[in-house]
Amino acid sequence: MPLHVSPSTCNGLIRRSIDLRRLYRHAAAACEPGLRVVLNENVQSLDRLELADALDRRLQQECRAIDVLVQVKTSSEAAKSGLPPEQLGVFLGALRNHHSLRVRGLMTMATHTGEPAEVRRCFDLLRELRDRSMEQGHDLSRLSMGMSGDFPLAVAAGATEVRIGTAIFGRRSPVNGQ
Repeated sequence: MPLHVSPSTCNGLIRRSIDLRRLYRHAAAACEPGLRVVLNENVQSLDRLELADALDRRLQQECRAIDVLVQVKTSSEAAKSGLPPEQLGVFLGALRNHHSLRVRGLMTMATHTGEPAEVRRCFDLLRELRDRSMEQGHDLSRLSMGMSGDFPLAVAAGATEVRIGTAIFGRRSPVNGQ
């Protein structure tokens, strides 16, 4: 299972002088079209067609392609973002015209609660959406779900990738008082 390091974790590692060259970085933060973005090999938060269009145009100019994961909102929390589950099929169909974006799987952030059943529901929903999408001809081998506090539930639900920076590196201080 690959280790994924979020931009905030990377910033913490930089402050702690840890050698980032030995870690494979992924762009896990949401990007807004129009911002100057240094693209890595993987974007895990694709959830808007406008973002897909902007990424595809930029990558075509650079004559390259990247792997992407579609972020699906499986939680009812207002703070969570992602594509509504009912829009996934249409979105995946539209992405077939974005030749610089290789859709490899789905990503979600489960609800933040002490109720394991609700967290597991989020993960199970993402796996079911992936399975249905694969039946419709989409090649979605990757399921990125689970963080330091809930990754055992994600692995049990079929996660192929988890984000466990806090479990490895510890809690980070807020950046700029946030």
